[in-house]
Amino acid sequence: MSSLEFGVPYPIRPQFYANDFLRIIEREAIAQKFGASACWLLTVIVLTEDKARYRRAPWFRMSSLEIRVGLKHDAIQSIVRRLVQEGWLYWSQLNNRAPIYAWVCEPHWLQIHAEPKGTYVKPVDSPVDSPVDSPVDSPVDSPVIHTVSTLPSPI
Repeated sequence: MSSLEFGVPYPIRPQFYANDFLRIIEREAIAQKFGASACWLLTVIVLTEDKARYRRAPWFRMSSLEIRVGLKHDAIQSIVRRLVQEGWLYWSQLNNRAPIYAWVCEPHWLQIHAEPKGTYVKPVDSPVDSPVDSPVDSPVDSPVIHTVSTLPSPI
């Protein structure tokens, strides 16, 4: 099946995209906004994408999703409607017997506010970078040794 059959191509994903996406849904508190079941549905879908190594759009049967997610058909449909509306999920099914093609998405507003990958903001008050009067006063250079003079006796 072509990825353009429904008019939307499957996006190009970097290797290990599932890890990045799971961090995103944790950071954006998806479980609080949509419920733990929605978070779990997104996790199942993105891990299925990862299993296919992001080469093709993953497909599902509703009965399989019901078992994997632990919800009934109506509950899954309700969650899917909300996630698609908010831009977190692509979901396409021609009819009730056809397979479901679904993949996770990042809403457009999320890409605007996201930090570039690989950036690290260095803390200003880092003791490593602060000027030190003498090497003896440096917490990094002076090792901390804890000694125990006596051990507690067993009862």
